[in-house]
Amino acid sequence: MLKLNFPVSGNWLAMPSLNFSPASVSCSFKMKIQRSTSLGKRTNLCHATLDNFVDSGNRSRRSSGYQPAVWNHRLIESIGSHYDKPMQMFSYLQSRANSTASDYLVDSGPRRSADYQPAIWSHQFIESIDTLYDKEDVKARIEELKQGVEQLLRETEDPTATLELMVSIRRLGLAYHFQKEIGNKLQEIYVDGFKSLQGLKETALCFRLLREHGYSVSSDIFKKFKEGEVFMKCLSQDVKGLLSLYEATHLSIPGEKILEEAKEFCAKHLSSVSQDVDINIAKQVRRSLEDPTHWLIPRLETRYYIDEYEKEEEMRSCLLELAKLDFNAVQAVHQKEIKELSRPKHLPIPCEHF
Repeated sequence: MLKLNFPVSGNWLAMPSLNFSPASVSCSFKMKIQRSTSLGKRTNLCHATLDNFVDSGNRSRRSSGYQPAVWNHRLIESIGSHYDKPMQMFSYLQSRANSTASDYLVDSGPRRSADYQPAIWSHQFIESIDTLYDKEDVKARIEELKQGVEQLLRETEDPTATLELMVSIRRLGLAYHFQKEIGNKLQEIYVDGFKSLQGLKETALCFRLLREHGYSVSSDIFKKFKEGEVFMKCLSQDVKGLLSLYEATHLSIPGEKILEEAKEFCAKHLSSVSQDVDINIAKQVRRSLEDPTHWLIPRLETRYYIDEYEKEEEMRSCLLELAKLDFNAVQAVHQKEIKELSRPKHLPIPCEHF
């Protein structure tokens, strides 16, 4: 489609542009345009053709019952072009750039303030914040615990226990410390092809972890839990399995019908969990139904999960201690950044920052 840009004169922001469809421009006119090497010649050819175009357009509109064109021939003939005069166009653009913002804004008055209240924390108060978790002894303890968790990952051979351990590490905000170890474990599971996984819980955990780490995993692995077109009724009693499957369904891609059915099936049975279920499991179910883990901000989820993990039967003391120390150490880094950001410009930077 051929588009003509008209000169900037008057209220140029509201000036419309003309669009000519291929049917409206003859082949000979197109060939003339293509043969023209000068931009000025092309503009002149376009203007010369507008006369016939408007007349024929008006005749076709009248014959079809349309209203006549609002742009008459004289208006179109009065249109000039800056594009065939580069120096004039440059001067015009320069004048526009040097003009005030009121030329562009409908309301040239002062912008309204958001009326934010001043910060209640002064620089002196922020500077007074101190923490023990940026000390060398804490850093040494964190490194010691990291080695213990690495050994734990290497020694855990049971597939289900390995998957649960990796999920706990991720939810406790420690996955960035063990990317290599977790990657090696997932690669082994991916190559194995789910052969060692039979139950619903471990299958859902594996599916979720692999997809979170970018592996291409088919949702057809959940077909073995269906009887015909519906999921097995016995699965409704497996609360942990349903919870794992429900979390896994939030990593689906469009068109995966089996995961859509699984989400509906899990939500239906999890919402009616009996009162005799362990209180910690029931709390996890309620939180997952309200805000699935995949939707949460990881660092905020870490703070909630530390309290939940402390009450779990499979809790590992070294992992819990590392999670608490690491959370506070990261918080100490944020506090240090806040101190630097809140410092007035006229105050010198303390020597400890160098």
